[in-house]
Amino acid sequence: MASKVSVTSKTHIVPLLLTTYICGHRPDARRVEDFLSSDVAKRGKSQEEPVGKAHLERTSYQSSAGYTGKSVTGFTLSNTRHKAEHWIDVLLQITKLMYNQDISNFNKVLQLRGRKRPYYTENKDELRVPQKIEGSEIFMETNLSSNQIVNVCKKIIALFGYSEEEFTVETR
Repeated sequence: MASKVSVTSKTHIVPLLLTTYICGHRPDARRVEDFLSSDVAKRGKSQEEPVGKAHLERTSYQSSAGYTGKSVTGFTLSNTRHKAEHWIDVLLQITKLMYNQDISNFNKVLQLRGRKRPYYTENKDELRVPQKIEGSEIFMETNLSSNQIVNVCKKIIALFGYSEEEFTVETR
């Protein structure tokens, strides 16, 4: 039987909790302590590491994670403010704005896909909670988190020539 070691240091408890959460196995505290003091753990990334593509992707994801648990009040696109009471209103309004801007090329949205299913499709059976886009034969997914909504909005405005900086979301 493994002996129990009191883990009081934050540097020791984080790997212990992560391992337990990720794989469902609680490692022996002594093993965690031994690993953290080993050469393998000390060979981690240095503070002066140059910012690379992987770091930018991580930063991008972390910045969008800030919408969970927040209420939306509106958004701004290209210096025009739009009110929104619910997160889905943001996506619905962005979608409608892009549709009205370029009806003939709106089918571009069909290329926007999540990991498992499309965000926009002509077949409503491909979506969990479809909503038809008024005036078109395209359906959009409405069962999305606030973070997913912001990310889809950024993707759709990019398709229609807007930069990410032209889109901001207001929350409370």
